[in-house]
Amino acid sequence: MRHTVDEKIVLRLAGVRKGENMTDIKKRSVAFAIILSIITCGIYAIYWQVCLVNDMNKVSKKENAKGGVVVFLLSLITCSIYWLYWLFKAGEDMDVAKTANGTPTSSRGLVYLLLSIFGLGIVAVAILQSDLNSLAAELGAPVADSVSEPEKTPEALEEKHDDSEM
Repeated sequence: MRHTVDEKIVLRLAGVRKGENMTDIKKRSVAFAIILSIITCGIYAIYWQVCLVNDMNKVSKKENAKGGVVVFLLSLITCSIYWLYWLFKAGEDMDVAKTANGTPTSSRGLVYLLLSIFGLGIVAVAILQSDLNSLAAELGAPVADSVSEPEKTPEALEEKHDDSEM
């Protein structure tokens, strides 16, 4: 498959190729994260925010990207103004990654920003997490579930087959 010059630039900017370095992104259940954030009075939301920033850094592969803890502290110091800026930039990075993958994009940064400004920040974060989950799945990376099932080894399947014959 040959790429045009513009596609090569987008691929180089995104730094995302099928199955490459996306193995550390965990698929998080959006509903589970929202419920835990409510139950823990926002403590889980802080952890979720830090993980989300770190996962977006893996997708964007920017060299000078700030880590999750730094983004959280800057957001805290600036009374969430930095968080609004980061959400907008994360939306742009998501669009670049989706374009590199050949997925149709929309102006997600603006959507995240407007939702957060109008008090629906949890919805913006939920959409961003959903986008991350779908991007990781589209890229063919083995997506680790935050609540995973026990691994089914060939031996376990064989034992189950033996039990059903008796």
